[in-house]
Amino acid sequence: MNHQKEVLAFGVSLFNSYFTEDRITRLLQHVAISGSSIYLVIADLPVAHNLRAIGKNDSYIKGKIRHHGNNMINRCRRAVERSGVEATIMTWEAIASSVVYRDGVLRFHKLYDEDAKFRLEARKVTSDVLFNKLQVVADEQQIDVAVSFLLEELAFLWWGDEILGKDIFAYAYHTEMKILSDLIVGTYNIEARPSISHRVISVE
Repeated sequence: MNHQKEVLAFGVSLFNSYFTEDRITRLLQHVAISGSSIYLVIADLPVAHNLRAIGKNDSYIKGKIRHHGNNMINRCRRAVERSGVEATIMTWEAIASSVVYRDGVLRFHKLYDEDAKFRLEARKVTSDVLFNKLQVVADEQQIDVAVSFLLEELAFLWWGDEILGKDIFAYAYHTEMKILSDLIVGTYNIEARPSISHRVISVE
């Protein structure tokens, strides 16, 4: 019998119209039979880097994240209740308290500085996010600031098993996160993490 503890973590993005209450409810119902511990992970605090990159001040950023973050938490709570599925709602504040996570952030910044192929892809991903989420055609300086969002996100995804105290960690999103897929297959110069996987799970 397999007694390994597995977590299925759904990324839930602020400012993304995909994450309606109905869709979150259906996503939970879709994976209910997996046997994994289900987490809804709200990437709220890292959004600050994107907003700072486009010139927003700290007061605006704090208010924006609090407002949209609270709305998403409440939306997820209603979806969990409607779905009847046991799930944990996690904000970035809980993740940021992990020593493993904080060390992971430093390691991804080091990878960004030392691996030219990873740095190029990270900057492309960041540019795409700023355009698709905030309708900004980013310059190099804006990408310099905003790329920290991605590096912080990857630190959680790459060591999610250790951060959450599980044996196996699967990250689920409604579209492929290619840079994570590339990390998993060994494209970049970072330690292998065979306990980490990435799944594309989507509902209409």
